[in-house]
Amino acid sequence: MNWMLTEIPRGSLSSSVPLVRMGTEYKKKHTVHRLFDHIALSILWGEGMKVRLEDQYRTEEYSEPICVIALPGDNRKMIPLEPFNEIFFVYGASMLQKVLPNLPDDPALFERVIPLKNVPTAFPLIHAFESLIHQELSPGFAGQMDLLASALLTATFRSPRKNISREEKLMALFQSHIQLHYREEIDWEAMARLYGVGFQTFRKIWRAHSEIPPHRFVMELRSREACYLLEDLSLPVQEIADMLGFPDLCYFSRFFRKMNGISPSEYRNGCRKNMISHLSGSKNK
Repeated sequence: MNWMLTEIPRGSLSSSVPLVRMGTEYKKKHTVHRLFDHIALSILWGEGMKVRLEDQYRTEEYSEPICVIALPGDNRKMIPLEPFNEIFFVYGASMLQKVLPNLPDDPALFERVIPLKNVPTAFPLIHAFESLIHQELSPGFAGQMDLLASALLTATFRSPRKNISREEKLMALFQSHIQLHYREEIDWEAMARLYGVGFQTFRKIWRAHSEIPPHRFVMELRSREACYLLEDLSLPVQEIADMLGFPDLCYFSRFFRKMNGISPSEYRNGCRKNMISHLSGSKNK
């Protein structure tokens, strides 16, 4: 499966770098040899997987799940020694400084492969991706994929660390859990127990690693997705409220106004005017 995302409009509130395309392949068996003119971020996983990666810097074999990235100019051969699954995200080469702002001057010094055992959020992100891939191609879908890819980059190549403390791993798991369940009513005590800690320990860890409380994190995720979904003019506002777990349209409208300063209808009207303006400009060219 492969999705082209270049023509899908993103919201004005989106802070993530937009993807060019993304996709997935299960039980991959064929060799791929490519000179990259883009940025490609991939997760490789699967029971019994084994893959050899050859590029201009090194050749390595991996028999455990990994996250791998290719930069413009990389010449890589990916050889499945045993079948594996792959999720890939692609950015344009011009986005390199935004995607990897701390890239070393010498690209040979940049580690391109990270074991997933060092990325506590990786498997929740895989689960989140797989739960979304059956949605229709829309601004909401594209925006969610931008967010997932950005979360994966942040957990891996933007600030890779070999030694991650238990608290940091737990915080990453808490955030991933919320990103998977923010449309629902989250039982914070039950969530803490799920990861082997008490509620007070959860609160202590969260305060140490985040400037906003967890309920605010949920509200911001809901607000961001609401904006993406409202930009899909084919979706009724009531359906959007239902998708985000709001009990009724009035509650959703109050929430949206509190977070964004305008009503859902006002936000959508602004999107409609922008779309008409964009189409008019295209016709006049």
